[in-house]
Amino acid sequence: MRKSGNRRGVDHRNDDAERSDKLISGLEKVCRAPGYLIRRAHQFATAAYTAEFDSDVVTGVQFVALTAISEQPGLTGVNVAERIGYDKMTTSHVIRRLERKGFIERRQSEQDGREIRIWLTPAGRAAMEVVAARLWRVSDRLFAPLTMAERETLLAILEKLEAAARSG
Repeated sequence: MRKSGNRRGVDHRNDDAERSDKLISGLEKVCRAPGYLIRRAHQFATAAYTAEFDSDVVTGVQFVALTAISEQPGLTGVNVAERIGYDKMTTSHVIRRLERKGFIERRQSEQDGREIRIWLTPAGRAAMEVVAARLWRVSDRLFAPLTMAERETLLAILEKLEAAARSG
């Protein structure tokens, strides 16, 4: 007597359920993978940042660049890239956008006429003040589900990963 109408007499009715269970457990594994979780956390952070900021202020990387420039006026573009941990090409685009917004100005170095140095403008300083207050609100939103100890642990882990990324 044949089962389930297949030719070999094998019952395949449970195969679909087993495959479904394997897919679910596979999906659970994928959803617990570090890369997936980091990507989801990045999406959450980006959404929180976007909700708080208007497009006319600055992006996250622009704010980091402004901070580096404000802390050490007269940096070169290469110096900014090194300080913020971005590649030179991306940083040059960021600097160009900040200059177009009037937040920085580039001037020829007095010591070496071949070098261009970057300075924060009063408009750039004002933008930083607006952004800094909003940035703390974003951080509060991101960390809302965490205890203080979890926040400190997460920050320590993220700093360690970022340092590893910088060192290559």
